[in-house]
Amino acid sequence: MNLFANAALSSPSVGAFWQNLTESARLEAMSLAIRRLNPEMLGLLKFVTAKDDGQVIVRLEKAMKAAERGTVLLDLEMLLKSNIDEGVVVWLEPLGDKSSLRKLRGIEVKA
Repeated sequence: MNLFANAALSSPSVGAFWQNLTESARLEAMSLAIRRLNPEMLGLLKFVTAKDDGQVIVRLEKAMKAAERGTVLLDLEMLLKSNIDEGVVVWLEPLGDKSSLRKLRGIEVKA
């Protein structure tokens, strides 16, 4: 019997401080933390939204390989969790379909 399959894991939720901030205040707090703690990360990404449930969506400002992108996103999430709120979760903004051949054929990919 696998004991781990039945283990109830829960993710930390955001605190009242995060929930009581406006979205613009959350975005500003995250930008200030990045500027102070890891300024080279500022040129790599941009904060798009910061929801009251802790979901933060970022857009990459520079093309990166998958391994580099994963490291940057994990580093960002760790920085935000340790300095802003432990319930923050970082998501990458989804990109649209870039295939020019599918566009020419009139094929639409729905995510």
